[in-house]
Amino acid sequence: MTAGYRLEVREGELDLQVFTDLCGSGRRAEADQQWSAARSDLAAALGLWRGEPLADVDRPALDQAQRQHLEELRLQALQGRIHADLQLGLHTAVLPELLALTRQHPLTETFHGLLMLALYRSNRPGDALTAYQHARTALAEALGADPGHALQQLHQDILRQSPALSAPPDTVTGAALTPGPGRAATAARTASPTPHQLPSGTPFFVGGRRSCGSWTHWRPPPTAPPPRSPRSLFSPALPLPRIALICGTAAAGKTVLAVHWARRAADRFPDGQLYVDLRGFDPSSRALAPSQVLCGFLDALGVSPAQRPVGAQAQAALYRSLLADRRMLVVLDNACDEGQVRPLLPGGSGCAVVVTSRAGLTGLAVGEGARLVPLGRLGATESRELLARRSAGSGWRPSPVRCVS
Repeated sequence: MTAGYRLEVREGELDLQVFTDLCGSGRRAEADQQWSAARSDLAAALGLWRGEPLADVDRPALDQAQRQHLEELRLQALQGRIHADLQLGLHTAVLPELLALTRQHPLTETFHGLLMLALYRSNRPGDALTAYQHARTALAEALGADPGHALQQLHQDILRQSPALSAPPDTVTGAALTPGPGRAATAARTASPTPHQLPSGTPFFVGGRRSCGSWTHWRPPPTAPPPRSPRSLFSPALPLPRIALICGTAAAGKTVLAVHWARRAADRFPDGQLYVDLRGFDPSSRALAPSQVLCGFLDALGVSPAQRPVGAQAQAALYRSLLADRRMLVVLDNACDEGQVRPLLPGGSGCAVVVTSRAGLTGLAVGEGARLVPLGRLGATESRELLARRSAGSGWRPSPVRCVS
């Protein structure tokens, strides 16, 4: 028997299993016409994908046929999710995605049909007929064949303006969910809760005054600053930046410092506090993609999965719109690079952001005007103070030393 290792994977730990389970539940919900549940499950399944399967493995365990099988499963999930989008009235929101998909997969008639239907329901019947001609040309040039019966029937229904093509009743229109400071942002802002996501602090905080210098006086003002005021966010005496970037080596106390200040200053941000561990340098897991974080933040702001627009850019636009007139604090912990942070930055000047990272992230200082807060390791005096506080808090006392001659 050859020596080796056996990896025991528990239920829910294998991404392929989770993907197939979510696809199965999404298809069952689709068959039962539970469109919100179908969209939620299929979107969650697609959120597990990061490019091609095992693309970063030198000797892939999957042959080409298996890779194509997985890609086909992904495309089926994508088609099902977009179908659910259209049943929920999100025809305008999915147009950019469908335009891209028809370019990437010019021979997949399902994507052409979904694009035609989305255009027709967006009051663009002429563009829907043009999309059919593009599909017909692509199929003729590549295969020498005409579109299939389903696509031809859809074309005829559009020409006749068949009532069967109308959006289902009792659905939210796609225009209402278009990202931006419009109806979607207004409705979500009206109904959204006030998130308080800051983790618990530590009673053994030391070294903050020396490390931060003029960054903060650690005394929040008695009242919150007026909306859109860039002052008095980190220090009442200085015109301070909207973004603070705490950088330092591993175990320097970046998270402790960020959370300690954020909890003390929480009353300055009455509209709430958002927090996320981006896992940028976590050896046990992958760094979070901005799209994953945006979905979590939008959930915390009261945006349901059915209201959430498709695509990271649209989600980021809605996120910025929701925070535009609010005073919120956003703590982005353990970031790996600027690309992970930028989509998560709010646009309103009444908000503040604290970023922690082992990397310098100098691009944020140059491009976004972030205030750099370098954090070194504790010195001897602070180390003794930390040890003394922890010892006092746990009730531990050093044992007396007895000298035996």
